Amino acid sequence: RAASLLREYLRKDFRSVPALLRMALVVSRSPIIPSPLIGLMARFGTGIIARKFITTTTSGGVRKALQQLGGKSRYPSFDLLGEAVLSEEEADTYRQSYLNLLTELSNHPLSAQRTPGDFPALEVSLKLSSLTSQFNAADPEGTLKRVRPALEEICLTAREHGIGINVDAEQYDHRELTWHIVKNMLAPGEPLSDWPDFGIVIQAYLKDAPLHAAEIVALGKERGVPMKVRLVKGAYWDEEVIEAEAAGWPVPVYRDKADTDIAFEGLVLSLLQEAGAVKLALASHNLRSHAHAEAVREAYGLPENAVEHQTLHGTLEGLSQALQQVGWVSRDYIPTGELIPGMAYLVRRVLENTSQVGVLTRSRTNENPATLLRQPMPSEEDASYQRLPYETGFANTPPPRLFEAEERERFQAALNSTRAEWGKRYPLFLGDDEVDTGQVSPSLSPSVPDPENPVGWVSLAGHDEAERAITAANAAAPAWAARPLAERVSIGLRAAELLHERKYEAAAWVVHEGGRSWPESLADVEEAIDHITWNARQLQWMEEQIQNTYRPRGVVACIPPWNFPMALPAGMTSAALLAGNAVILKSASPTPIVAQKLVDALHDAGVPRDVLIHLPGPGGVIGNILAASPAVDMVAFTGSKEVGVGIYREAAAVAPTKGGIKRVVAEMGGKNAIVVFPDADMDEAVQGIIRSAFSHAGQKCSACSRVLVHRSIHRRLAARLVEAARSLPVGAAHNPSTVINP
Repeated sequence: RAASLLREYLRKDFRSVPALLRMALVVSRSPIIPSPLIGLMARFGTGIIARKFITTTTSGGVRKALQQLGGKSRYPSFDLLGEAVLSEEEADTYRQSYLNLLTELSNHPLSAQRTPGDFPALEVSLKLSSLTSQFNAADPEGTLKRVRPALEEICLTAREHGIGINVDAEQYDHRELTWHIVKNMLAPGEPLSDWPDFGIVIQAYLKDAPLHAAEIVALGKERGVPMKVRLVKGAYWDEEVIEAEAAGWPVPVYRDKADTDIAFEGLVLSLLQEAGAVKLALASHNLRSHAHAEAVREAYGLPENAVEHQTLHGTLEGLSQALQQVGWVSRDYIPTGELIPGMAYLVRRVLENTSQVGVLTRSRTNENPATLLRQPMPSEEDASYQRLPYETGFANTPPPRLFEAEERERFQAALNSTRAEWGKRYPLFLGDDEVDTGQVSPSLSPSVPDPENPVGWVSLAGHDEAERAITAANAAAPAWAARPLAERVSIGLRAAELLHERKYEAAAWVVHEGGRSWPESLADVEEAIDHITWNARQLQWMEEQIQNTYRPRGVVACIPPWNFPMALPAGMTSAALLAGNAVILKSASPTPIVAQKLVDALHDAGVPRDVLIHLPGPGGVIGNILAASPAVDMVAFTGSKEVGVGIYREAAAVAPTKGGIKRVVAEMGGKNAIVVFPDADMDEAVQGIIRSAFSHAGQKCSACSRVLVHRSIHRRLAARLVEAARSLPVGAAHNPSTVINP
């Protein structure tokens, strides 16, 4: 396998590389070289590269790193790699690994010693996401509760041995949650409130980094104890840009490196101004950044050694040595771990070392030092990034950013306000006429299934109401079909806008009645908005072809399932309506109120009440009538195979009143497999399976129901998968910590 991959990668001619290296590459891909030898060479070469950047977790590896730095009078900060934990069992393993590392370091002579800048000589960096498998940004209080015991134990152990702890920053969607945990752990009155050797990272490439820095300064002043700040430029630029663009969010990072450099220097100014509340550790491979910090320190009259200078171990040794030789307090950030868990880190380091705009590559190409030291100039970056829509003018609705407090609080407020409406009566309307059916049923919450306190009381249709609805829809259909397509499209787009305005309220009803978790409920409403928008834009794009070629069928019965209570009825209903048909929506029995909220948006947008009729009622009654009626021209159904086949059977026997053949579109159940090969990333495989199989409790046709695994990795994957599944919180849909909902 290694030989096959190597030969595939080395198929190019490599004309631009030196002749000797080109010859070596040609020989490497030759079929005369035995495959085992190529595999051995590949592993050996990868190991050499890995060991340049990563120290082993063994006591020998840690001692060797300490010995190397001791001879160079530099201090270490050890970072354990591979922090993606998928179960609470793995989180506990990481907790113990941190404690073991602290015990190892406590036996070193530098333990409890301090640098000339009054920092701990020994330091450990950690990521809070390694302390729980449920690092859930939508549930800050629950996550704090899960992380607190392990983090407190680690910090108290470090404090006992005089070792510093530094919390690393990660992706932007973890930043607010990380700060929430740190702020609560260090708050006045907490066991760590007076500990000065706790630090946190600020990433300068984030556009709102100055606001975050101000929060850290404020906490330092409140505690009366300065807090260490490790200022970095940022490590996940590509990921932040790609994920934000894919979701349609504002990109949180500067797009131009010069803007990051300017922000970095600005943060140095503001943090050193607050030297009594924070202590600055500057991490960079840019000589200008280090010199600038010292110039600012001197200008502010701060003592020597007030700034700590950090570099990545083994990355730019010349700079690391230079910082130490001029007498500045310097520290090496030392990634510690094994190759496979540290592979993502290793790739980032290789990319950083080969970036054409990075200082590492530029300094190795003999670029003029004056150019490298030049003050960065601001770019003309366009901050208002807008995703390009498809040619139909469609772009997906940006998902909510539940990792931001504003959006969480807005959704919680919607949950509270809609909860106050429980018990309301929902009458049946046939056109503009309210009908007393004599049948009222409670719609129960799966999370709180109390018949005395239902989500609402719904008037159910029976045989007579179904027949009246069919008659009313047939009477209204011709006038609706005669409306210009552009007018119907405009109504559809307006309905999507209204649903977007009511998104949080609509999603709250999905939580209450549909039993879906926070992110799943919001996703259901966003998908409903996208279905309506897509259908409208598609018709708009094809207007001329449609007007000259097609005509509406007449009356369409839409029969959606309960598991996507707004998205699926929105898709089938809007497609039929905007094409010019009248629609009778027979909502799923467990979720009639969610369907009514969708119908309300369509009516409010301009769909006549007799063109779209909501007909809640027993599936065995209403569904059968709609499937068998000769006055219903088409049935759109999503659900079980058994019911779908029954609808096909009923429809096949019908002679429609308008002639032709009664149409059925049925999407029925299936079984879905995930296939895992031996070279798969185990973390990604387990996460993907968990997400597919257990998201919305597996209650969707796309859920993974079986995993086909190569025998060589079966035992390892199965063990991790079982523990990951065991760690998923089960609970009520309105609880933000819930992963497996009712």
